[in-house]
Amino acid sequence: MKTLITAISKGIHYFNISLIRDFLGENSDYFKINKGITRIINKEIKESKTISKEKIEDIKKLIT
Repeated sequence: MKTLITAISKGIHYFNISLIRDFLGENSDYFKINKGITRIINKEIKESKTISKEKIEDIKKLIT
């Protein structure tokens, strides 16, 4: 599960850098929101070495 979440967070991060920055600009709200989600995921993994179902639900709410 940790590997999956890490892959997802890195995927979100690289997606932001390659596409959103190019099309919307680095300072766009969309870029900042997704970069924030990536930070939340990475922080959760570093602190607890896993990610809780509650945190996944919180992240889903942020995305939608």
